[in-house]
Amino acid sequence: MNDRDHFAPIARFYDQMMEHVNYVRWERIADHLSALVPRPFLHLDVGCGTGVFMELMRKNGWDTLGTDLSYSMLEVAGRSRGLAPLLQSNMCALPFSGSIGMLTCLFDSLNFLLKNEEIEAAFRSFYTALTPGGLAYFDVVTERMIEAHFNNTSWEENFHGFKSKWHSAWNAESRICETSIQINAGENSVTRERIYPLSFLLEAIARSGLTLLAVRDAYSWHEAGRKSVRLEFVAVKGSSPLLEKKFAAIDKQIRRLCGG
Repeated sequence: MNDRDHFAPIARFYDQMMEHVNYVRWERIADHLSALVPRPFLHLDVGCGTGVFMELMRKNGWDTLGTDLSYSMLEVAGRSRGLAPLLQSNMCALPFSGSIGMLTCLFDSLNFLLKNEEIEAAFRSFYTALTPGGLAYFDVVTERMIEAHFNNTSWEENFHGFKSKWHSAWNAESRICETSIQINAGENSVTRERIYPLSFLLEAIARSGLTLLAVRDAYSWHEAGRKSVRLEFVAVKGSSPLLEKKFAAIDKQIRRLCGG
């Protein structure tokens, strides 16, 4: 993974640009899933960005901390939300061992890993960070998402006090989408996301030692399908018939929550 801070040119504008994102949906699902984790627990938000999701979980009474590779995004989280502790860290080598009860990695943070071995390392790092019985809730976007919204397209958006210009380039052979964002006449922020086959992700999860409880379409919470634009995964470090039974009940609650 390239450790350059690709978000530096847009970090202080990021929250305004992402006002349309439904962080509350993630908050509600995570809160339901947390019923599987013994209290008290420590929550780690991997790829926390500017800390919007962390702030929501703290309002729910969670003991939460965040990591991100982008120092500029962490700086916004600390300055605008007063969040701490915040750690600059690569998700492939998280500085935790057996201390995290609930781990989240949302808003396609995993797609920013561009190599198979980085995905494998990230899942192993999740496993190492979790307590026995700890839960991981994470997502990825699919090729369907790219084709619908980022398939070699350009657009502009106007906000209060600034304008953003976007351009995306999708390479079907490498399965990498490169997105360039320019604020006013400033420096371009260029990020790259890779789309991974579900089969590979499932194999990598299993090899990490995590036990997969479910992979769901993010918006219906039904089984993932060909039309799914975002996939959400729930995995646990160790499992038991009792935990799986509890998850089955919570799974139904979340599906009703999502209107599925």
